[in-house]
Parts: sequence; C-alpha cells; structure tokens
Amino acid sequence: MSTDSSLSIHINSQSRLFPTTHCRTKALQGTETTQHTIPLSILDATVANFAATAGVWIYDPPSCTSDHGHTAMSAACLKQSLQETLNAYPHWAGQLEWTRPQRPHQHHGVNDHTQRHGRVQVTCGSPSDPGVEFVEAYCDNMAVKDLVPSGEDRAGKCKVWDVSSMRARELFPSTVMALRGDAGAPGMKVQITTFADAGIAIAIMFAHPLADAQAMSHFMHDWAAVNAAMVANAQIPALSPVFDPSLLDLAAAGDIDSPSPDAEIVNAAQELPVHRFDWWASEKGCPDGWDEATKIPEEFAGSEDARSEGKPMPWSQWNIDAPVGNYLVHFTGKEITRIWKTACATVAEEDKSSAAGLPSRHDAILAHMWILINRARDSKSSSTTSSSSTTTTSGVDLIHLDLTLGVRSRVSPKLSERFVGSPIFLAHYSLPLEAARSSPLGKIALGIRGTTALFTTPSVAALLHEKAHQVSAQRYWDGFCGRHHVIVTSWAHLNVYQVDFVGDGRNVPRYVLPLMPDVDGCLQLMEARPNGLDQEDGVQGGLNAEVKDRKEKRHWTDNGVDVKLQMEAEALQRLLNDPLLRKYA
Repeated sequence: MSTDSSLSIHINSQSRLFPTTHCRTKALQGTETTQHTIPLSILDATVANFAATAGVWIYDPPSCTSDHGHTAMSAACLKQSLQETLNAYPHWAGQLEWTRPQRPHQHHGVNDHTQRHGRVQVTCGSPSDPGVEFVEAYCDNMAVKDLVPSGEDRAGKCKVWDVSSMRARELFPSTVMALRGDAGAPGMKVQITTFADAGIAIAIMFAHPLADAQAMSHFMHDWAAVNAAMVANAQIPALSPVFDPSLLDLAAAGDIDSPSPDAEIVNAAQELPVHRFDWWASEKGCPDGWDEATKIPEEFAGSEDARSEGKPMPWSQWNIDAPVGNYLVHFTGKEITRIWKTACATVAEEDKSSAAGLPSRHDAILAHMWILINRARDSKSSSTTSSSSTTTTSGVDLIHLDLTLGVRSRVSPKLSERFVGSPIFLAHYSLPLEAARSSPLGKIALGIRGTTALFTTPSVAALLHEKAHQVSAQRYWDGFCGRHHVIVTSWAHLNVYQVDFVGDGRNVPRYVLPLMPDVDGCLQLMEARPNGLDQEDGVQGGLNAEVKDRKEKRHWTDNGVDVKLQMEAEALQRLLNDPLLRKYA
C-alpha cells in the first residue's frame, strides 16, 4: 500500500445523462413530453435530511486476454449502458423537490397526506429535468492495488484496515444534490474514475429519498447486466424495478388523509422503541452550523402543533469536533459461526422458548460489536447524566443500539424486493451501560432479535400512520450519535460482490465501499468479498467456488463479514486493541 494517500484526480468530462427514451436525448428532441409528478412515500420524506445513499465499486484492471473486458469497463461503454438502464428508472433523472403544501398551520385541514409540510416528490419527463450527474475522471498517481488491499489481504494479514486512507469522497462528483441546492440539482450522481493501472472505481450517490442501499444494489446489478449484454451484442435484459410509492402508504393503518390522526393508532405506535428526538425542541446546546434545523419554520409561528415539544437531542453526549476513526474489521466465516454458537449457548434457559426465537448470526455479530464499542468508550464520561439523555425509571443512563430496519417484508401486502425508494426507519435496543458492556453475548443478541420482532405488520402499519400525520416529515430524528448511541445499517443479502459489468463471472469487485458520514457511532456490516481463505464446514469460500456454482445455497456469512465502524478515534483504537475482538478467531 502506498504511504501517500492523496489522489491526483483529473476530470475528463462532466455531463448530465438521461434515459435513451427521454425527450432530452438527441434522437427524441422535439417529441411530445409526458411530464408527471409523483409524490414519494411517507418514509421517503422522513429521510430527506439523511446523508446520501452512496457506494463505490472498485475493480482491478480487466484480466481478459481479449479486448472484451477492457471495452466493458471503459467509461464510454459504462456511460452508454447507464443511459439504457435509466429507461427502467426514469424518475432518477427527474427533479426531486419539496412539495408545495397548503399553509402548514392549517395542517389539520389538509386531507392529502402527500401535501403536508416536509413531503417530497419527483417531477420527470420534462425538458427541464436535471438528469443524472455523470463525471469521467482519471487518477494518474495511484494504482487500484495501492488504493485498497486485496480481498485476500483483508481476510488474511490485515483483518483490520484504516478505510480513511482511501480518501473515498474524492471519487464522487462535487455537485450539490437535490433538496440541498437550487432547482436543477440532480438527485443522482455517478463518477467513473480510471486509475493508473486501468483499474476502475464506479462511485454512485443518491439523495436518500430516492433509494436506500437495497434499491441502489438492485440498480447496480441491473446496470451491470445491461452493460454486459451490450458488450456481447446480446439482447438487453428486461428490468423490473417497482417504483410506486403509494404502495407503501397504502400499508398504513387507519386514514392517513383524515384531518387528524387516530389517537388509538398513534398510542400503539408510540409503544414501539423509537426515539423521536424533536429538532424543534433541541436549540439549547445545538452545535454551531446545525441550529437551522432546530428553528420552527415561520409558517408554524403560533400554531398549536409547534408548541407541543418532544424529546430534545442529547447534545451533551456528542462531541462533534472529536476526531473520528474509520476502520474495516473482517471476520471469517468460522469466526462468525463461533460467535453465533456462543450467543445461542449463552441464552438463558428461560429465554430459549421466547417468541423471537434464538439469535441469528446477524444478531450475534451486532451483539459482539456493541459489547466491544461499549467497553471501548470512556465509561466515566458515558455514565455522566444529562437532562436530555434517555434514562430508566431509576435514573440510570441507557446506551442505545439504533437499528435501521426495512419494511418491504413487514407490511401487508409485502412490497417487492425490487421496490424503489427508502422504505426504512430506525428502532432502538437499549440497556444500562454496565449491562451493555458485560452481559452475556446471548442475552444481548436475543435482545436485538426481540426488538426487531416487535415490528410486526400491525405495528409497522401503526408507525406509518403516526409518521403520515406528523406535522413535518423531518421534525423528528429516530437516531442519534455520540457516546451513548450507535446507528447500525446492514447491507447483508445484497450480493454486492456479484455486480459483474463484464459478464464472464470473474469480474468480481476488489472492494465495495459503503460511504457513511464521519460521525461518532456509525456501524455498517455486509458480506465480505469471496476469497480463498474463508472456509466453513468444509465449504470452500473462494472466488472459484463462487463462480463455479452461483446457484449453490450458501449462507451469506460463509465468505466472512466486513464490519465498517466509525467512532471517536481514541475509543476506536481501544476497541481494536481489545483481546475480546478476536476471541473467536
């Protein structure tokens, strides 16, 4: 690995792309437009202020002896196939914007939930559509092998890797995105960076209401399939994303278009473990630069809705100026199995028959990491009580694992796995500090499983009703950062290492990076790259086995799990040096 982490990136071209069927494309200029506006879902609106959904797929130089691989991974070919793929996702080239609601203080007279304050919509099919920002770039001072360790090295000699050395944000276009900039700002942007050794980085970013990680992953698979077909002069595959935000809203309980919420349904929703920190009640102690979010909009001045304050943000628990580390920790398939078996073995006898069932591997690895995080954080400062912290009835501060949960399979009728948008929300599992750092692994893993099990179809329907009737979609934040919180997001089951733009089964990404904000308390986990080092129960977890039979039923952890952790730098170093980290190696 190079000790010089700076990237010398030169922009070759910068443009806006549109689907080939769009009226802005050269062949269709002058044709009749079909502009239409689609309100996005309840949950899409709640994530409007979240950090963008973003990832980088990094590929080694094409190894094909023919020109096939080089053509497939060229910026020109990727650009052409991207436009073709956008035909199935035309709204991503449209304008993501705020709705123009009726006067907000008249909220309880608005009978269309999509037109309340803070709701978002997409207008597309017009010559004024902003398109997708597309940048072609070249890095002349770095080879891919010097940018990112190989999958084998990450699983072997460097099971811990400082991700910040990669300087990933330099691989994305700098253009301001929709909802953050002026009219005409794009909701999606892509940068193709070719490195000195002909390796490629494909960086993609969405305004969060347009796509969560699952929607982004499905799009990457679609784009790769279209690219491979075009290079092979084969028929372009039929793509089947589902973009109909109303399907999610229809799953809400009660009448979400009524002037007022149903008190019984709201009470049921508020029994669920969801934080509901109120931005409008959080001006005191708010860090500089963030205070705009705490101001009650002028339209609400004097309204009853604005006067009802909720729970303030616990600012004293989060030092936003503290340096944040960013490390990737790899666990082998065998380690994951041992962690899971230990979790199951340490579940108390009286809990083994719980309705939630025994912990999964996913629960177990989260429990293991959360224990490590709580051990690493300064216990003296963590136990300092503040007026805004969440406490038990006995006054003991609680520590929170804020879990990002998807709703595609939690609503009725279920949404397609290919449902496009951000159908996610945050829940929390909480314990007193001492219990969160020293309880048996099985107790914490079962607690995580029990928390997620609370979000049944009726519970989620009630939660959607509550959120639909909130006076402003971004008023509440259901997570937080700092020493009492960890926000968890999972990319499990997304098959991100099977995004093959060449189509030969061997164009496996060297590394897939989920781009997360540099904040104290952000944990992301995903399946690791197939390599020749991880084996579980006699099954070779290597690349050749993966290519040989992709239909073989395997567990998502068989190739190991990568955990990317961002937290206060000193605490993170303590975690990395904790013997418990590798107890199950």
